[in-house]
Amino acid sequence: MATHSRRRIRSLTVCRLVGCVWIGLLGMSGVSLGQTFEVVRSFVRAPKGGSPQASLIQARDGSFYGTMADGGTKGYGTVFKVNAAGTLTTLHSFTGSDGSNPQAGLIQASDGSFYGTTYSGGASGQGTVFKIDAAGTLTTLHTFSGSDGSNPSAGLIQASDGRFYGTTYSGGASGQGTVFKIDAAGALTTLHSFTGSDGFRPIAGLIQARDGNFYGTTPGGGVSGGTVFKIDAAGILTTLHSFSGSDGRYPGAGLVQANDGNFYGTTQEGGASGAGTVFKIDADGTLTTVHSFSGSEGSYPRAGLIQASDGSFYGTTVGGGPGTVFKIDADGTLTTVHRFSGSDGSYPRAGLIQASDRSFYGTTQGDGWLGGGTVFKLDAAGTLTTLHNFTRNGSRSPQAGPIQANDGSLYGTTYYGGSSGQGTVFKLDADGTLTTLHNFTRSDGAGPWAGLIQANDGSFYGTTRQGGGPYDDGTVFKMDATGTVTTLHSFSGSDGALPHAGLIRASDGGFYGATEQGGASGSGTVFRVNAAGIFTTLHSFSGSDGAWPRARLIQGSDGSFYGTTSEGGATRNGTVFKMDAAGTLTTLHSFNRSDGSGPNDLIQASDGSFYGTTLHGGAASNAGTVFKMDAAGTITRLHSFAGSDGSGPNGLIQASDGIFYGTTSEGGADDVGVVFRLRKTTGINELKLTLNAGGTGAISIGGTAANVRPGYATAAVDSGATPYGTAVFRLSQNGVIVSEAAVPASPPTRSARVFIDYRTGVPAGVGALDIYTGLAIAHRGASPAAITYTLRDRDAQIVATGHGSLGVGAHFAKFIHELRDVAPDFNLPASFPAATRFGSLEITSSQPVSVVALRLTTNQRGETLLTTTPIADLSASLTNSPVYFAQLADGRGFTTTLILLNTSNGTESGTLAIFDDNGAPLALSDSGGTAASAFPYSIPAGGAFVFQTGGQAALKAGWVKATPNPGTSAYVDKSGGHDTGLAVANPGGSANSIVLQAFENNGSTTAGNGQAVLNIAPSGHSARFVGEMIGGLPDGFRGVVRISSASPFVAVTVRSLYNSRGDFLVTTFPIADANRPAPGPIVFPQIADGGGFTTEFIFISATGSATVTVNFLGDNGSPLSAAGVSP
Repeated sequence: MATHSRRRIRSLTVCRLVGCVWIGLLGMSGVSLGQTFEVVRSFVRAPKGGSPQASLIQARDGSFYGTMADGGTKGYGTVFKVNAAGTLTTLHSFTGSDGSNPQAGLIQASDGSFYGTTYSGGASGQGTVFKIDAAGTLTTLHTFSGSDGSNPSAGLIQASDGRFYGTTYSGGASGQGTVFKIDAAGALTTLHSFTGSDGFRPIAGLIQARDGNFYGTTPGGGVSGGTVFKIDAAGILTTLHSFSGSDGRYPGAGLVQANDGNFYGTTQEGGASGAGTVFKIDADGTLTTVHSFSGSEGSYPRAGLIQASDGSFYGTTVGGGPGTVFKIDADGTLTTVHRFSGSDGSYPRAGLIQASDRSFYGTTQGDGWLGGGTVFKLDAAGTLTTLHNFTRNGSRSPQAGPIQANDGSLYGTTYYGGSSGQGTVFKLDADGTLTTLHNFTRSDGAGPWAGLIQANDGSFYGTTRQGGGPYDDGTVFKMDATGTVTTLHSFSGSDGALPHAGLIRASDGGFYGATEQGGASGSGTVFRVNAAGIFTTLHSFSGSDGAWPRARLIQGSDGSFYGTTSEGGATRNGTVFKMDAAGTLTTLHSFNRSDGSGPNDLIQASDGSFYGTTLHGGAASNAGTVFKMDAAGTITRLHSFAGSDGSGPNGLIQASDGIFYGTTSEGGADDVGVVFRLRKTTGINELKLTLNAGGTGAISIGGTAANVRPGYATAAVDSGATPYGTAVFRLSQNGVIVSEAAVPASPPTRSARVFIDYRTGVPAGVGALDIYTGLAIAHRGASPAAITYTLRDRDAQIVATGHGSLGVGAHFAKFIHELRDVAPDFNLPASFPAATRFGSLEITSSQPVSVVALRLTTNQRGETLLTTTPIADLSASLTNSPVYFAQLADGRGFTTTLILLNTSNGTESGTLAIFDDNGAPLALSDSGGTAASAFPYSIPAGGAFVFQTGGQAALKAGWVKATPNPGTSAYVDKSGGHDTGLAVANPGGSANSIVLQAFENNGSTTAGNGQAVLNIAPSGHSARFVGEMIGGLPDGFRGVVRISSASPFVAVTVRSLYNSRGDFLVTTFPIADANRPAPGPIVFPQIADGGGFTTEFIFISATGSATVTVNFLGDNGSPLSAAGVSP
C-alpha cells in the first residue's frame, strides 16, 4: 500500500508476497466481432524488365521465341523473339485480363502460330491458354476457372490428333491439378483430376510417345516423392512409378523419349546425396537411376533433358555454383560442359534446345550484365556466348525490407548485384548515403532473399538462398558492423536447402529459421543455430505435415514457434504449424483451398490471435485470403480477395492503431496490386451513472466471455464536478478468485516514470515466483503520439532505449520484455531478469497519454496475482515535502517493499523512518539482515531505491516516513466476502483526533452507529477494519467513509477478500482528497473482460454531484462491447 503524491521522490508500493503481489494484465487475447476491409491504394506499375523461366523454341523462320514471367508494360510478363545475333523484340506484353506470369515456353503448331499458357490472369485470375502469331496478335483461347484446373505451369504439346495437351498445377475435382486437352478453337476437356495418391501438382508438360500415349511427371504425391504416369487420349491414367527418395524426389520436369525407346528425366532432389538424379524408365514402369548428383558437378536439376544429335543427353542444374550445363551418356557418364559464374548468368531453371546450327540455346533466370537473366548459346566445344541480357527492375533486387539498427541506420540485403553479382549487404544512413558492407562471392553465400536481424551482441544475422559450400544450398551468416561476414552454417541438402525466410532470435538466445527444401524428405526443415555456428535440424517436413516452408517463424507469447508451409498438409494447400524448442511439431491447420492456399507469414496480434494471408484460394476468384487463427488452430476466413480489391496478398502488419495493413502483388484498379487495411469492428456499450454529492457508485463488466477482451475505458463527466475513479480487476482461475487489484484513473501526461521489477525463478519458501512488470498506454488525443522509452537500472544507468508511436484512440498493453513489439529498437538485455532485476522506465510522449504500470506474479501454485504500480508524473512540480507510507507489515507471512524513484536532476538522499501504532520507532530487519528503525537512502538522478523487510516470525505493523524532503473520503465494501481496512498515520508532533463517518452510496444517508473518533499519538498510527472503527455497519454494506481532522493526517484503504478456497487477498484503494479537485480527464488505460477477468469501476464524489458516462474501447480506439455490464 502506498500514497500517490506529486513529490520529488515518488512513493510506489507496499506488497504482500504470500497471497498476492502487484497488478499485471498483459499479453491478453481477445475476440473480434466483425471486420471491415478497405483498399487504401491501388498501384500503377511502370514498365520494367523481367526474367525468363522457360525454354526457347526455334521457329521455322530461324528465330528463337520464348516468354518472360514478368516485365513488359504492366509487369505481367511478355512473349519475345530473339534472333541469332541477339536482337530481341517484344511481341506481346500481358495485361492481366489476357493472362499473366507465363511460366512455360511456347510451341509452334502445324498452323504456324505459337501456343502457350499463363500461370495466372484471365477472367478468373487462374491462368489461360493463348495463341499468338509471329506479328504479336494474341488470342485467349481459354480461361481456367478452378473446377477445370488452374495455374498451368507447363507448356503445351500438339498431339497427332491435332489437339493440344497440357497440365495445370492446381484446380480440378480435388484441387491437385489436371491433365487437359484443348482444340484450336478453345474447346477444353479435362481428362484427369489428380487426387494425391496418383500424384499432385504437375508443373511439367506432357510428351506423346511412339505408342500414342502421353507421359508425364508430378513433383509430389504417390508414395511420397512424386510420380511418373501414363495417360491415354480418353483420360485413363496409370501410375508407372512412385519415387521414394533414394531413387529421387520431386521430378519437376518432363520426360524425353530417347532413341532406345526409354524415357529419360530428372528429379530435383533425392538420390544418393539428396541433390537430384537423372533416371530412365521404360513403358512398363521399370526405373533405373542413371546418375545421382553430388553437388560438386552440379545439383538440383530443375529442367528436363534433351537428346542431342550426338546421342547424348544435355541438361542444366541450378546448384553447383550458380548453375551448370551438363552432358550425360546413357551409361551415366556425366561431363560438366559449363559452370555459370553470375556475370554470364545464373540459375538456368529451363532446359536447352539444340538448334539447326547444332549449338545449344537456353536461358538463365538471374544475373548477367543487367541482373535480369540472359539468353545464351553454347557450342559443342562448351564455349558460351551471352546473346542477350535482360533488364531487371532495380539491378540489385532487394527482396526484403531493411531494419533500423541500434546506430539509427538502415541495414538490408539485395538478392543480386555487387562485385560478383551474388548479392550484397548494405547500410543506408539517415542522409541517404548507401554503403555496400559486403559482396557475396558464392563461396560465402549467394542470393540473400530474406532480411537481417540485429542481435544483442550488435551483430547482424541472416541467410542466403544459395551458395556456400559444394552443395550450393545456402548459408546462415553473421556480419559485424564493419561488414566482416562469418559463415555459421552451409546447408548440404540433408539438413535443409534454399532458406527463403529470415531468422528470428528466440527467448533462449538461439536463432531459428526454415529452409524451403531439403531435409529427410526434401520438403523443407526447421532449424536452430547459435552465434557460434552450432546447428541443429529440429524438424524435417514429410509432406503430410507440410512442405516448402517459405515464411519466417514467429515465437508466440506462449514461447512456442509458429509458422506456415506453402504446400503439403491434408489437401496439399499448405499448413499452419506449432513447434516447441525441442522440435516437436503439431500441425494446427491444413488449408483446403476454400479457406485459403499457400499461406504467407504469420503475426501474433495484440489480441493474442494469429493473423495471416494466403497467396491463393478463398472464394471462386482464387485470389487469396486474410485469415485469423486462435492458439487451438481454429481458422476464421476474414476476407477473400476478388481481384478488383487485390489478388495474391503478401504478409500483414498490425499498426499501433490496432488495424491490419498489407499489400497484394496483383489486382486492384490497374491490376498491379493494392495496399489494404482490415479494421476490427465491435459493438458499443456505455452506461450512465449518477453520483449524489458526497456519494459513490459502481458498475461491473460481467466477465462472461470465454477469452479476455483487452481495451481501455473513459468516463465523460456530463454534469457536475469530476469524481475520483478506480478500476478493480478481479481474476478467477479454476472457479476460484485468486486476485483483486485496484487501479486509479490515470490523467494524461507527456512524461512519466515507472518502477520496473522483472525477475524469474525468485525463491519464495517452497518453490519460486516469476515476476513481470509491464505498462498499458491509452491515447485519446487528436494527433498520433511519438513515444520514447528509456530503461535505467537502479543506479540510473541507461539499459535500453526504444521509440514507437501510438495512433489516435489506440491502446496497448505490454510487459517490459515485450516492449519491442511497439518499439522495434528497444533491445532489453537477456540478462535483465537475472542480473539487473530492478529499474525504472521513463516514458516521454509528444502527445499526452494515459499510463498505468502493471505487475504480475505467478506464484508457487501457478496462479496469477495482480497489482498496480502508481505512475510518477514527471511534469508535476517538485517539492521537498516528506513522503508517507500509511501502512507497513512484516512477519507472519507478510513482507513490505518500498520503492522510491528520484525524478529530480540531482542525487536525492534521506532517511526512511519506521514507526509503530503509538508513534515510537519500530525496529525490524531488512532483507539483508540489518535491524534498525531508520534506514538511509541515496538515489542518483533517474535512479531507484528498493527497500524490503525481512519477513520475521512475529507480525509487526506500523507506518513509514521518507524524509529529505486536510479531509478525505474512502470507498468501503463489505459485500461478497469483502471487507475494507483503513490505516491512518499522524505525522505531526502532537496528538490528532480523526473523525470517521459512514454514508450510503448516495452520500447523505448515514450508516452504522454514527461518528467514530480515532485518537492518534504524535507520529502515531492506527490500522483496523472499518467495521471495527465504526460499529453497526452491516454485512453487504457498500458506501463511503468520510475522514476529517483539524490537523494533517495520512490515510490509505485496503479491500480484502477471502475467496472460496479460504485464501486472503488484499488490494489498496486510493483516497479521495476532498480538499483538492480530482484529476481529469478520467482515463483507465487498461480494462480486461473475459477469460476469468472482470473489471469494476468505482467513483467517489469529490466536491459535488456528478453524472459520468463510461465508454469501453478496444486497442484500436473503436468501441468495445462489454458483456454483462451491471450497475
